[in-house]
Amino acid sequence: MEDYFTTERASAFCAATEIPPKHLFVLAHTNVERIQASAQRLEVGMREISKTYYSMRIKKVKGWKDKVTATPLLVRYNFKIAVFQDIRKDFIAALTHYQSALEALLTIKATDANIQELKVVASILTYRICRLHLNKDDGKESKNQFDKLMRSFLKTEGNKELLFEHYAWLSQQYYQFGDLLKQYYRGGNSNIPDPISYFIAAGKYAEKRRDAFCQTLTTGKHSWPAEMNPYNGSVQVKLCCIGQRPWWNNPFSQDYLYATEDSNTVQALKYFESLCKHSDYIISDWGIASEVCRESQRVRCRCQLMSMMGAEFLRSKQYSKCIMLMTHVLRELGQEDWKNIVYDVANCGVTAAYAAGDVPAYCNFLLILLKLDIVDLVSKEKHDLLWSNFQRVMDGDVPLPVDSNSNFDLESWRKGLSEPEWTSYVEIHSQPILDCKTFFIEDVASIADTAKIRFILTNKSDFTLKVRKFGVRMNPIDYNCESITDITIHPQECQELELILKPLVRDISKLVQIQVAYLDIGRPNRSVLLHYSVLNTSNAYLWSNEISGSKRGGYSVRIEQSKPLIKIETSCPNSVLVNEWCKVTITVTNTDNRNYEKIAVACQLQTPDPQNAVLSPDPDSNIPPTTLHLSDISKLAATQNYEIVVYLKALVSIESEFKLSTKIKYVDHYSQLLTVEDFTELQVIPPFEIFQSITNLHNVEMDSISINEDFMIQSTITNISKNILRVMNATFNITSPRFDLKHQACKNNSNIVLNPNEDATYAIILSCSEVGTTSPGDLTLLWKRQPEEVGSETEFQQPLVGVTVLIDKSLYLKAMFSNNGHGKLKQPMIGYYTLVNRSNIVFDLTLSMDSTESFMNAGPKRLSVKLYGRESYNFNYILFPLVTGLVETPKLSFCIPANGSTILEAVELPIHLNGPKNLFVTVSL
Repeated sequence: MEDYFTTERASAFCAATEIPPKHLFVLAHTNVERIQASAQRLEVGMREISKTYYSMRIKKVKGWKDKVTATPLLVRYNFKIAVFQDIRKDFIAALTHYQSALEALLTIKATDANIQELKVVASILTYRICRLHLNKDDGKESKNQFDKLMRSFLKTEGNKELLFEHYAWLSQQYYQFGDLLKQYYRGGNSNIPDPISYFIAAGKYAEKRRDAFCQTLTTGKHSWPAEMNPYNGSVQVKLCCIGQRPWWNNPFSQDYLYATEDSNTVQALKYFESLCKHSDYIISDWGIASEVCRESQRVRCRCQLMSMMGAEFLRSKQYSKCIMLMTHVLRELGQEDWKNIVYDVANCGVTAAYAAGDVPAYCNFLLILLKLDIVDLVSKEKHDLLWSNFQRVMDGDVPLPVDSNSNFDLESWRKGLSEPEWTSYVEIHSQPILDCKTFFIEDVASIADTAKIRFILTNKSDFTLKVRKFGVRMNPIDYNCESITDITIHPQECQELELILKPLVRDISKLVQIQVAYLDIGRPNRSVLLHYSVLNTSNAYLWSNEISGSKRGGYSVRIEQSKPLIKIETSCPNSVLVNEWCKVTITVTNTDNRNYEKIAVACQLQTPDPQNAVLSPDPDSNIPPTTLHLSDISKLAATQNYEIVVYLKALVSIESEFKLSTKIKYVDHYSQLLTVEDFTELQVIPPFEIFQSITNLHNVEMDSISINEDFMIQSTITNISKNILRVMNATFNITSPRFDLKHQACKNNSNIVLNPNEDATYAIILSCSEVGTTSPGDLTLLWKRQPEEVGSETEFQQPLVGVTVLIDKSLYLKAMFSNNGHGKLKQPMIGYYTLVNRSNIVFDLTLSMDSTESFMNAGPKRLSVKLYGRESYNFNYILFPLVTGLVETPKLSFCIPANGSTILEAVELPIHLNGPKNLFVTVSL
């Protein structure tokens, strides 16, 4: 309590109501955060109060138990203590007292008066002991405890006239223990025994109960004895209270020590037993076992149990339930080869159908009994009679009984055969009398075509069969179809049939699958449909007719768009030459027998760089070329073609992938948008390879020229394409103002034809008036392919080679010094000079070496030389170094009367490239 006044009020309330203060709990409902804590305190308090109460009850019962010596009371008190401990969740103590109660019970001497009650109490104690063991995940000990109960009371049958009561108790025990195991077995605990066997045993003992009771039926029905009328309204002796004797006050007293069941008691119990529906208990037990088999996926055991249930339905004359269950079992059997179970199920079903007058079901089970794989289980006489009965049913006659014990309802048969129309569905398993293999002939079907399904029928029986209808059930169901026929198949004969499906536009790119094929071997208005599944699947309602491994076809077909009926053909040269407009002809052909309208055509060049090539519908027009050309065909008549002409030009040589893509789009007669593409790979190469050289007028190559010196540029043009090219004209365009064109000459004729790898040479004579390196201009070739109609005239332009012009380049000087330019102080060094005249001019030269403080020279002071064109002059000087270190090479001066005097410095002129700019002088040792 939070305050003094609240505490006082609570104390007063507890005193007035005589409630202990610790049993008063306050819920703080006004504070949301404290509601959960208050509820938890209340829960803990209630638990403690309950434990305290049951602890007091246990102490009280223990006090009673310590004062008694009668064994029945010991059993009772131990049981009550165990129940209280069980409520307190003290399972160890509860188990101990349950076991003590059971041990005490087993020491009681059994008599006819108390044996049934002993078994009932023992079963209750055993059930609780088994449950506690299962809570500890000890399935083995739980099973041992149940087996102990069965060993103790299995032979204690009691009154022989009431043997059915003993079997009822045994059936109840197996059912209850199986139900207990099932609760724990569902969790997937592998330590728990399988409950299926206990449910089966419960059903078996229920059968024995029924059989034992049937042996007591000597005269008509059992009636209630008149002497027992006082108990008729209150006694409910049923399965749930077996062993009760309300008219006996205390069966454990000395008065009943040697008592036996009197005739009135026996008659009363037999009367109540006559009210029991034994078949319901038997079917219920086996039905629960069947459900456990379904959950654990044990198909064979489940089918065997359902077959036993069907036989019980048949025995109890519940024919409709028997037929329904046996039909279901045949479906669950699927493609498993369990012929004994198939025979039992079909035989049970045909008997029930015969008794009920169910014509479709009778035909179904009858044809199953005629299967080839169970023919050894059916006698020859029965086999022939079954087929004869099938013919009688088809002719509208009542079939003959297969055996003498068969029940028969003539009115039901007449009513069934008089129906205006009926259909029997027969689920075919392996080895039927009429084998059917069904498959698509092709794996792919276009919506413009049809999909064909082939049936291969083989009569494997000894009878002649007639087929009047065949069909398939498909996925999607819109493709379900059937066809009427009238064929006769003799024994061991094989025939083929075909179904045609029309694909739907909405199912393009989807699979259409055969689920079930069926054949009708009945008569008009009396259909007997043999169902054949074509799928290998885990579905319990589909079977395989073993065509999945067939090489003929498959059970599914893929729906695809209709194949384009408009074709594209592109015509263009194998190779495209740079800067040439190449003509491309695209032919669009309609191969269909129907007209098409509004056809869109797109031509596009695919190059790494969009600037490398262009397209144009007309090169001579003003329309700017692009890489994409679009056009439309308004109408293309059936079997006609349409030509589109475009021109393409490659601006540079393209070494990577270069394609011309042509794509058309149109809508076909199924409202599909279809696309047709065509790719043409192109090779782009330059038409010519040009080699250029600079020579003098005597055709000697030169690295450089002098100012105003005449020189010649020769251009050799080679056809490197795979085509014959005609050079219409070759023009040298001198664009640089430094150069003056002297003369243009061609070693071959103009307007020449060059085959692949052939060449032609063009030359011009120029002179230059300025120093430097530059290109005089370019060479432009006007050419076209041979023959002329293939291509148009195209220009090919190539820059001229760069020319290096030097100052007075007619003379140049080469210098070389001894010892690679390394000298000793005051030791002679020889300088070797060569003066070369590269022109055709004759020079009168005067040569001299200038004096310097670094060297003293010994040689000609002044030398006069007459140097003719294309000649050279050698001379040398002996130098004596006067200083050490890196010193400048002495300068050479000369005088040219015609051109004046010029100083040539080795370090500044190109002629000294092979000589040192400086000399290195060291001290001599």
